Amino acid sequence: MTKPNNILAIIPARAGSKRLPHKNIKLLAGKPLICWTIDAAKNAKLDMDIVVSTDAQSVAEIALGCGADVPFLRPAELASDTASTFDVLADTINKLAAQGRHYEYLMLLQPTSPLRQSIHIKQAFDLLHKPKVRSVVSVTPLDHPVEWTMTLPEDHCLDNFIANQLDQLKTRSQDLPKRYQLNGAVMCGRINDIMAEKTFYLSHGTFAYEMAKQFSVDIDYAEDFEYAEFVVSKR
Repeated sequence: MTKPNNILAIIPARAGSKRLPHKNIKLLAGKPLICWTIDAAKNAKLDMDIVVSTDAQSVAEIALGCGADVPFLRPAELASDTASTFDVLADTINKLAAQGRHYEYLMLLQPTSPLRQSIHIKQAFDLLHKPKVRSVVSVTPLDHPVEWTMTLPEDHCLDNFIANQLDQLKTRSQDLPKRYQLNGAVMCGRINDIMAEKTFYLSHGTFAYEMAKQFSVDIDYAEDFEYAEFVVSKR
């Protein structure tokens, strides 16, 4: 039976992180990182179940204290560096279904995007109900033109890059096409579609939800965390 609040929001938060240890519970402006995402989800007023998937009791206790649901701990094989996000989502969905908890919609909210606001979650979900939209993924503008990027050969010689991109290199950045990148802050879609294609990037019907740069910080490294603290301090 599908629950009346038929939206499932999953926040994946494993304990291990080689680049920034214990980042999901590290204090950002005095609040554990994961709680920023839990609070944004609660304040979106979407009447959804907010479930944290973690392998650590310490993360589970903090998530529960912030108002999320942690119905079970993630198995060790899904807490490694090589475990895919989809496998984590599928494991959570299947275990909830075994408990009689079925949903129509799925939302993925990464705890490493703490500056994403409740309005972004609400607007992304609203976009999902427009014609032809089957999946929504959040994006943010690129800082620099992609035409000015390159891969470096072993000798670091740029001759081939310049030969191929000279016209673009002579063009002002504001005259080049505006480009966007995925920011990982919000993804949502219908569970049947996501499970069938094993991704939010569906073969058709995937639409972008644009977010401004100041809300699109993705924390992987210590300097990302420091930048997020700076942005929060200036609000």
